[in-house]
Amino acid sequence: MGLEALPEIKKENGFTTIEAKVKLNFGLGTLRGSSKFCKECTAYSRDVFVCRDYILDEEKVGGYPEAFNCKSIMSVVMICAEQGAPIKIKVEGEDAEARRMALRLYSAVTGYDTYSMNFDRFEGR
Repeated sequence: MGLEALPEIKKENGFTTIEAKVKLNFGLGTLRGSSKFCKECTAYSRDVFVCRDYILDEEKVGGYPEAFNCKSIMSVVMICAEQGAPIKIKVEGEDAEARRMALRLYSAVTGYDTYSMNFDRFEGR
């Protein structure tokens, strides 16, 4: 079996972004999923956001009206991203480190083991 294809990674407005569909059975709207995701995000010095519905309006506060700060567990719970929900992961910066961080978060929400988060699926790629 070959390597899994990498998702499309975009650089826009100073952020590295990846679109994903949540595969976790418990989604990101539960404390279980939110706490693991939030813990990973707080390990980074950069801002990390998850957007629902891909709304982007530069005139709103912070520029991302439907973006949730992933360093706050309450924000991650408010995402209410159930299994199958489309999300956009946004990591501050457009460099290799931001790309690595975005891939780790993408890996966690789209993994094959739908009951736990695997942040390392794309490590080293």
